[in-house]
Amino acid sequence: MRAQLVHLSGPHRGETRTYAQQNLLLGTDPDARVRFAPGPGIAPRHAEIAYSPQACTFYLRVLGGKVFVNHREVHEVQLQDGDLLEVGADGPRLRFHVYAPPGSVCKPVRRMLSDAGDVARDAAKPDCNDCGW
Repeated sequence: MRAQLVHLSGPHRGETRTYAQQNLLLGTDPDARVRFAPGPGIAPRHAEIAYSPQACTFYLRVLGGKVFVNHREVHEVQLQDGDLLEVGADGPRLRFHVYAPPGSVCKPVRRMLSDAGDVARDAAKPDCNDCGW
């Protein structure tokens, strides 16, 4: 599983980047994997996106400054595919996606639940070969 960010505003606007690293530092720090130009409201080590293989999910944790997910300020949150991230008040906006390479062993939770629901619906339908119709 990989984090994919679509840059909706800021210096990388229009770019889509898929990251192989399990931990992504966001900020102005030279070591930040997702780096922004220094500006008001963006800390050098602003936030971190980390992948948890045990939970098969991504988490965002604020390190300094403010982060908004879907227009709500957060301090730590489990990210969902399609979440809108804003780094700092009126800062760069990004769309978060989960990229699952072909053959990956884990699925996003939403996809697992959707698949399980489809399986349950199909299992509830009578099999005409069994009932003699």
